[in-house]
Amino acid sequence: MKSCIQRNLLNLASFLSQKIAKVYMPFSRKRIEQSDYEHMMLTLKVGDIISTKTRGELSNLFIPGFFGHVAIYVGDGRVVEATTKGVVETNLAWFLFGKDYCAVSRPNFLTE
Repeated sequence: MKSCIQRNLLNLASFLSQKIAKVYMPFSRKRIEQSDYEHMMLTLKVGDIISTKTRGELSNLFIPGFFGHVAIYVGDGRVVEATTKGVVETNLAWFLFGKDYCAVSRPNFLTE
């Protein structure tokens, strides 16, 4: 009985998160531009963590802190991120464009 309730709650949470992730209010010009992308391509290293924020997303109400999404740079212009569809590898340009803010963190414990 308990596992049935847990499974149903997980299914409901999954359904709601997928719907909430698609609700946003595009009320302004996005701030990350081609020149930002080009600069990032020159400076990113494998293992860098890219945090982003998109203003107007309904999901911002449920995620604490300023940045609401992250990805890990894996090289060759690609990032790995967790989405409502699971963990996926995405093109960096596709990941960045449409966002308003981003920050790059480089873990100091990594080696090349």
